[in-house]
Amino acid sequence: CLPVHRLAAAQLPPAGFVLLVQYVDQLCHMFGIQQATPLAVFSSSISGAQDAQEEDLSGAQVVHLGRKSLVLRLPDADSVIKVAATRTILHELAIHRVIDSQRCPSLRASAGLCHGLISGVGDGLAFLKLQHWCQPVSGNQLARDQLVHLFWDQAEAAVQQLHTMHILHRDIKPANFLAHNGQLVLNDFDMACQSCQTGEISRRPVGTMAFWSPRCDVEIPGWHYAPEDDWMGLALTFASWLGVYQPALRSPSTCSPSANASVKLGAVHTLLSPGFEVMLPGSFRQRIQPAYDQVNSEVVSAQCHSAG
Repeated sequence: CLPVHRLAAAQLPPAGFVLLVQYVDQLCHMFGIQQATPLAVFSSSISGAQDAQEEDLSGAQVVHLGRKSLVLRLPDADSVIKVAATRTILHELAIHRVIDSQRCPSLRASAGLCHGLISGVGDGLAFLKLQHWCQPVSGNQLARDQLVHLFWDQAEAAVQQLHTMHILHRDIKPANFLAHNGQLVLNDFDMACQSCQTGEISRRPVGTMAFWSPRCDVEIPGWHYAPEDDWMGLALTFASWLGVYQPALRSPSTCSPSANASVKLGAVHTLLSPGFEVMLPGSFRQRIQPAYDQVNSEVVSAQCHSAG
């Protein structure tokens, strides 16, 4: 994966990393060691067309370097290229084939379903080009620009549109909401699944633990992921933006699952209290209250069963 890291080197803090890459390049040149070719992205089907057009990545900028994916932005382009394991890209591509047909502005679409294989870094990597270069959303931005009502309407529309198409997002969190020209956009569908899927896929908690639905934190017999879990993730996202829920101040991995569930339920309950009626639109309560009541009932029952 050296070529990927060459692109990322300017983004990474340690200056020593850049020197290490230069040193390896020098050794390869001195001793005639064959190097991997530069990272190349081909606009083709993932099955791999030989005459595919190659994207010029010479000026690409790394805008996200995560545990499972790399996101590149081409110079002056209003799109990004997401690089991940081929299986991940294929899965996200399948979701986009459904999402893109709906043309919902609150759901980030692919750029004409442009996708393909990656060369220069070994086997097993693919890419998907996504529309628009977007900025992350912050709680400060919502408060400063008085966007809470607007962004709630757009976020609700995005999640509802997914559910209308029988798709569960399963990883709703602040980092997966982006802003483009004043429009809140729901992003990142690699954890999404069809709501009709059963078995291991719908019974395994996925995504970021801090924004899991509280039902994912406790043992509930017969549990499987459902729309109300997406709504709880969305409520926790707004709780985080509004300063009611601060998972960064506590480590979910070191707290008991039952305690995590209680903290999350408490945060959502706070948003549903009269003190937030002015800050949040009435549709927030209408949408979140039923999901909260159901999840809270199941979690409390599971906690009592575990304690007894």
